[in-house]
Amino acid sequence: AHGSLACLEEERVGLLKLKEAFHHPNASASLPSWRVEEIDCCRWERVTCDSMTKRVIGLSLSDARQLELFNFSFLNASFFLNASLFLPFQELQNLSLGWNSLT
Repeated sequence: AHGSLACLEEERVGLLKLKEAFHHPNASASLPSWRVEEIDCCRWERVTCDSMTKRVIGLSLSDARQLELFNFSFLNASFFLNASLFLPFQELQNLSLGWNSLT
């Protein structure tokens, strides 16, 4: 897929599943640019792609859950993230996950 115009479909689907995992019912929509109708996930905020292969090489998901918008009681809620959600991103080099209350 050299010189393809958009990101790989399997990675786009993987990012949408990640967005679901990060969603919290009491937060405003997190990752608003990650939309089903946007075909090229390389244009999404917090996503870095290789300019040639269009593979996802970086995800900056620090504070993606927007915890500062919650009631203080929610700050203590642990958040479990299934590591298999990152399997589609075979060329991922940089991953930031801070400030998400991950356990």
